[in-house]
Amino acid sequence: MPAPFPTVKNCVLVPTKKFAALERRGRTIECVWDALTPDWSIAQLKEGHRFSNDDAFCGFFAVEAAPTARRLLDLGSGVGSVGLITLWRSSPEATLTCVEAQSLSHDLCRRTITKNNLQNRVELVLEDLRHFDGHHKYDLVTGSPPYFAPADGNASPHEQRAFCKLEFRGGLDDYCACAARALREGGTFAFVMAAQDARCETAPAKHGFGIVRRIDVVFKAGRRPHICVCVCARLGDPRLSNPRTETLVLRDSDGKRTRAYRIWQERSRLPASVSAEEVEAALEALVSATDRGALAAAVAAAEALGIRADPGSEELCAAKARLARFDDGVSVM
Repeated sequence: MPAPFPTVKNCVLVPTKKFAALERRGRTIECVWDALTPDWSIAQLKEGHRFSNDDAFCGFFAVEAAPTARRLLDLGSGVGSVGLITLWRSSPEATLTCVEAQSLSHDLCRRTITKNNLQNRVELVLEDLRHFDGHHKYDLVTGSPPYFAPADGNASPHEQRAFCKLEFRGGLDDYCACAARALREGGTFAFVMAAQDARCETAPAKHGFGIVRRIDVVFKAGRRPHICVCVCARLGDPRLSNPRTETLVLRDSDGKRTRAYRIWQERSRLPASVSAEEVEAALEALVSATDRGALAAAVAAAEALGIRADPGSEELCAAKARLARFDDGVSVM
């Protein structure tokens, strides 16, 4: 077991070398547990680098491209968010290897693995991915590299954040090189990256990959894509005969979540076997039902599918509220 953090209750002292500002101030940073999937929680620093939608998009579209993958590898895994999202959506027989060079993030990931009883499914490797050789044995490789070269950004005084943002231990080119060493023939490599970076196209090609599917993510209608997920295969893979480029817009011009985003949000919390068409039909039924019978049937169907009435599921919450008003004899029109 790794040595425990110096703790004050659930707080930690962050060890730093290159970025020593926090260490000099003797600052403590709280370690918190957050929901990562409906079943698993993840250990993160409250004021450190935290997982985001970027990680969720990468894991989601990776599994959608390789639903039968059994040996998973996540490069530069940090606290484990991309790899664990990928594992959660994969078969129960799937196993995951996480490669991370930062001892702090590595230890946080180990805590997550222990809390969620995943020791038999997850192997943690404390190593710089530039030196890792996967021996061509993995079915699916994922990565969320830093988006910027050191010269293009200001390094955070927080060491964990700095290495996640800037390419101090390599960038997309190094991730592609490692994936080429680790991926078996016929396997899939998926990464998330800044959409406007030309390396999204050039780095995979340099290492023998072609892009099977590219999903550009637009945060608000009218803006340029901010990030993209690229799903790759080795050159010569038959999937490359029909490459696809898609755009996912998260919010309309008024800031409201789009239906496409809502479908993705619900699917991201459901088993990979649940299709977009099933979720779209369920959401449409919830908002279009006009009488009590249709509304009750729509709510039952959505819950049977696995949709949960939490604050983010606006369609189901609104439908259940309407159903309650029906039962109270209040007009809902």
